[in-house]
Amino acid sequence: MRRVPVFPREKAAMVKLRRLGFSINMIARAFSRSTSLIKRTIDFNSFAGNLRRLDLRKLPAYVKHLSAARLWGTWLRLAARWVDWIAGSGERPP
Repeated sequence: MRRVPVFPREKAAMVKLRRLGFSINMIARAFSRSTSLIKRTIDFNSFAGNLRRLDLRKLPAYVKHLSAARLWGTWLRLAARWVDWIAGSGERPP
């Protein structure tokens, strides 16, 4: 089985989505990629100082669930525009 290449705009989209607060699991589901690939990309960029870590451990569980549902709804609404940008048809990310 051949490995599917990761495009530079796809990596940039992963970083931008993480900056917006999406979890690694949500990004992996959205791009149909493994969580380890997403984590490697994010770790590389956080090492460069581009990302801050989100500490959600002290928030109540229902707040985490509401936040995840809101972010997933946002992704579903903007998914087509992100895919177009990753494919190279747009100038700026959504």
